[in-house]
Amino acid sequence: MEVANRKSVHLAHMEFIDLIDDLVEKIYKSDIKFDHIVGLSRGGIVPAGYISYRLGNIPVTCLGGSVGYPLSQLHNLFHANILVVDNIATSGSTLAAVMADFQELQRHGVLVGTVKFCTVFARDAAIDKIDFCARQVGNDEQVVFPWQSGHTEGYTRVGRRHVEVAA
Repeated sequence: MEVANRKSVHLAHMEFIDLIDDLVEKIYKSDIKFDHIVGLSRGGIVPAGYISYRLGNIPVTCLGGSVGYPLSQLHNLFHANILVVDNIATSGSTLAAVMADFQELQRHGVLVGTVKFCTVFARDAAIDKIDFCARQVGNDEQVVFPWQSGHTEGYTRVGRRHVEVAA
């Protein structure tokens, strides 16, 4: 389905927090103690920060950018249990590419820890590639996160920042 035909689903800040809490509960139930969180740029950075705080201030590294996901940035994490975080998985191709890189490191004996994937949302095509997901969305839905341009529901503009107002 074309992106232009997708209906926008605007996620309020408190809805986002509830989804993060759902993810953290699933992570706790897995009994895996993660040593490090990797937030995939750009969408995974905000959720990674929230999840880090909820799990006890686990260190976070941001990966990505215009050149891909250089795992060389993780040179000091090769014996850690790593949680990779993104905001949404559409096809699973980003997560598959990152996982292929991690598997290459494991084949060479460089990475001996566990690597798990976590997203706030996932589409049908990607859901089986993710270990922790808060909510599945249809292909006809375009999720708009609270921090994305133009979304100000529940906020009032004060100078250069938005301040949440009580409903």
